[in-house]
Amino acid sequence: MLYRLKASVNVRKSGNMGYIINTDTHADRATDASGAVFLNALSQTPQTLEQLADKLTTVFTGVDRETILPDAKEFYDSLVLQGFVVRGESEAELNAMDMSLAFDWNNSKEKKRDAVNFYLPGFDLGMLNFYRSMVAYMKEFPCRFMENIRIPALYGSFNNMIWNGGRLRIGKMATYDEMERAIKDVNSSGMAVRYTYTNSTLEESHLSDTLCNLSMELANNGKNEVLVNSPLLENYLRKNYPNFKYILSTTACERDVNKINEATKKYDLVVIDWRDNKNKGFLEKIQDKNKIEILIDEKCPSECKSRSLDYKLISEKTVIKFLIQRYLLFLVPELEPM
Repeated sequence: MLYRLKASVNVRKSGNMGYIINTDTHADRATDASGAVFLNALSQTPQTLEQLADKLTTVFTGVDRETILPDAKEFYDSLVLQGFVVRGESEAELNAMDMSLAFDWNNSKEKKRDAVNFYLPGFDLGMLNFYRSMVAYMKEFPCRFMENIRIPALYGSFNNMIWNGGRLRIGKMATYDEMERAIKDVNSSGMAVRYTYTNSTLEESHLSDTLCNLSMELANNGKNEVLVNSPLLENYLRKNYPNFKYILSTTACERDVNKINEATKKYDLVVIDWRDNKNKGFLEKIQDKNKIEILIDEKCPSECKSRSLDYKLISEKTVIKFLIQRYLLFLVPELEPM
């Protein structure tokens, strides 16, 4: 009888505990130190019960195969009933019982999933405490998360940045210390700060904005990124802050696949228009798919015809808000920024 882990199942050891997780069903199970040894003997390569028992005897010294076989059978059969392991007389039978489509068993006996990068919104002072806690939790309990999931960056901007686009960011202005601490906290957690500097209506006079330039200087350490849309701002940033990675924003609303292919040569990443997420013909024509990012939390319907105009209006509102705020502060210096 052969046993193997389902394609959607991962096994982890953390401290003296063992964990097994099915990423398809989200079922999990924790074991003690002895159970962790039993779990680690499993793999996504089919093994007989005798082969598994032989592995166990190398850890549980002084115990022979015949003694450990009944315990091994009971343990692994329980995992079969709980949906973590498949059991059968042949590899073909195992594959037939494993409904996961995550692996191509014709090409690999034990093939791991590619890493999936999630770039999360919320780089602002209001969300940072949550992300600090989440990252700490992920490090302390890695067994509770799918091992192929990564969070490489948080995107957004501080409040009241005239370069910002995509979404309005208004509210209390961050202090120098708050900005510096936020950037350091994100970077020390292994993530990049990704500024959403995608205002498409900027003019030459806006490039010298003190607050926006300060945010770039504080993050100018080679670890961080900028989403861009305005050629005027992009040229300025590339010249003055070459240590950043530059990403073409989805707010560019570029739908010409030839221009997308050209953009992948210029930018570190290209975020395609939401409306082409399910356009198979379009996606197949993209040459460097490793440089493509897909937006999955868009609020607009896929058939939206005013996407570009919406982003332009948001950019204009950001500039107007910025000018009103500066005018009010000039008239009443002690006024709290909006």
